[in-house]
Amino acid sequence: MGKLIKKSKLVPASEMVQVDYTTTTRAAPALAWKIFADWRQWSKFSDLYGELRWTQGTPWAVGSRLRMELLHPVKFIVNRLITMCRPGECVTWIDHSRGTTVEQWVTFKTEPDGLTYVRILSQGIASRPKVAGQPFRAFLKDNSKLWFDAFCKECDRVQAAG
Repeated sequence: MGKLIKKSKLVPASEMVQVDYTTTTRAAPALAWKIFADWRQWSKFSDLYGELRWTQGTPWAVGSRLRMELLHPVKFIVNRLITMCRPGECVTWIDHSRGTTVEQWVTFKTEPDGLTYVRILSQGIASRPKVAGQPFRAFLKDNSKLWFDAFCKECDRVQAAG
């Protein structure tokens, strides 16, 4: 005889969302990567993150894990797994936090206009349609814009300082 299966009371997941955001810096990709990779300095140019700690592996190596305290719009922990890294070109990771999973690709590419274009492509799903009171897509876009705009501004500052 077959078993009787009870109906699940799981919260339905939101739709898969994608956010594609690009910003620019006058810094060359090598300098932009140097600033990006120096995670200990992130708090100098952005207040988005609190404590950052690598919990496994060598920073930015495939398979390494970074525990990040997100401070805005609400405080919570993000666990990041690095899935690919080509310094100065691209880095990808998977983030898990509070019922969300997000895969992000960050690429650094110089264009003919001399600027380095930093593209952040995010795809994710959340167990609830809102994260920190915002629609999930808006949450992803706002945080990408906030952090990467501040990052590019820091790259420009360092570039100008020579």
